[in-house]
Amino acid sequence: MSVLAWQALSVLLLVTTAGLACLAYGNRAACVPESVARAARERRARDLGWRYDGTKDGDIRYRMFGTSPGGVAWELAYDSDHSSSSSQPKLVWTAATLKGEGLELHVGGRRQFEVLTGATLKKLTWFASELFGRFSVLVEDYNAFVQAARQAPGGSARFRQRFVVAAKDPQLAADMVDSQLERLILDWPPAMPKRFNPEQSVSAWLGREGLRVECRIDDPAMSVCEQLVRLGDCLADRLAGSRARGGMHTKADKRSTRSSPSS
Repeated sequence: MSVLAWQALSVLLLVTTAGLACLAYGNRAACVPESVARAARERRARDLGWRYDGTKDGDIRYRMFGTSPGGVAWELAYDSDHSSSSSQPKLVWTAATLKGEGLELHVGGRRQFEVLTGATLKKLTWFASELFGRFSVLVEDYNAFVQAARQAPGGSARFRQRFVVAAKDPQLAADMVDSQLERLILDWPPAMPKRFNPEQSVSAWLGREGLRVECRIDDPAMSVCEQLVRLGDCLADRLAGSRARGGMHTKADKRSTRSSPSS
């Protein structure tokens, strides 16, 4: 075999070995060169009618913008944060127009929720709010939520075993749960890393800054971006519908009610 043939074979073996190692690690998206992945993301975003912004801003690698079927504007951002041992890369979907009065709604893994609302942590958050409540709206909001949150009773046994949908307003929590929400939270695309666990990675909160849906993942494939958008759209449109039916009140709603003349 010629020297040139040996060189070609060596390159082929190197590429194949690297590809197999990458797939074995479990993140197929990370196997694609960034320039190729970026072009594919941008093209797919345009096909879906979304706006794509690939400008890097600190840890934010790219953003996409669109509107839910119900008309709620959203932003999707990939945060590649590796700044500390406790931080993780994440894909974050936000709808800033859906603001709550403090923390209103949480969707997340059952084990994490049980820790968040455990008796010991409730006492700690109450103590923190007594000390710092006047200075920290977040502590105050969190304390109010863990004290008042009620779980939605609906959903399949498979879903309830792994996830919790909870809100200060029980009707709001109940409005969120159905087979579509379960499917979007539990069943993710094949492009997900093999070690991906939705219970530990997927969560949603409704608070003063809006609705935020998060998936902790490194270098997500476009199919994962699309699924998180579908999940965000699902929650956003149901929140908007619940608000329209009177199942959720924002500060603006309450101000309007107080200022209305009595009949």
